[in-house]
Amino acid sequence: MTAFALALALFAFWSVVGWSVLSLLLSRRNLLRSALLSPVVGVATLILLLFELYRLGVPVRISGPAASVLLLAGSVAVLWFRRTPLPSRRLAPLAALVVAAAVLTGSPLLLHGFDWVSFCNEDMTNYVLSARTFLDHGYLSAVDPRAVVENRDPGLLLWLQAFTSIGVRQGSELTLAWVMSLTGRTGHQIYMVTIVALHLSLLAAAGAVVLRRRSDRVPALATCALVAASALTTLGTLYQLISQVLGLGLA
Repeated sequence: MTAFALALALFAFWSVVGWSVLSLLLSRRNLLRSALLSPVVGVATLILLLFELYRLGVPVRISGPAASVLLLAGSVAVLWFRRTPLPSRRLAPLAALVVAAAVLTGSPLLLHGFDWVSFCNEDMTNYVLSARTFLDHGYLSAVDPRAVVENRDPGLLLWLQAFTSIGVRQGSELTLAWVMSLTGRTGHQIYMVTIVALHLSLLAAAGAVVLRRRSDRVPALATCALVAASALTTLGTLYQLISQVLGLGLA
């Protein structure tokens, strides 16, 4: 139950951060759409902050809790001063659908908790190894060359690729490392928790794409329901394609 609650808590945290950002950037003409966009905007804001702190040499073990406190305090301050009204009544059916989707896709979290590793495929292994190194090393931190040459820490090799290759995606690793820094749990314990939360963010963003006008609430709700029931979308989550789940939501 704790693992399932954590997935919902991550989704809620991103939603609060994203709602505060959008309350500054967008008008109030379509508040429901802003609410649906809030989770992915919150994830993007978190990743950008973690990356900038990481470039300063701060490992995620330190920057993760600090960024969380900073974002939460900033969000509360923005919402207090902006007083952007939350469309609670119109949002209730979509919120209920998000919880239902969490049960549909993330029900093993209720049965197995943090021990659920789904397929435990190669992608998951690489992301967890890399996230662990992001957790403990800052940008361009010195490493023991013998650990690389003798392959004593495979995570170091994946981490070094971020600085020697072009187009390496780091957002997923930073997000995983962030959850690890907050919970003190290992990467494989929080991997499915995190990807289920990202799956819910993707579902909400899909509804926002359809909700161009306030009169589009029913089509938006139907879209969210179709995405929640989509076997292919669910497979992407269960097969642990975390960059695709995160990236599709952002797209």
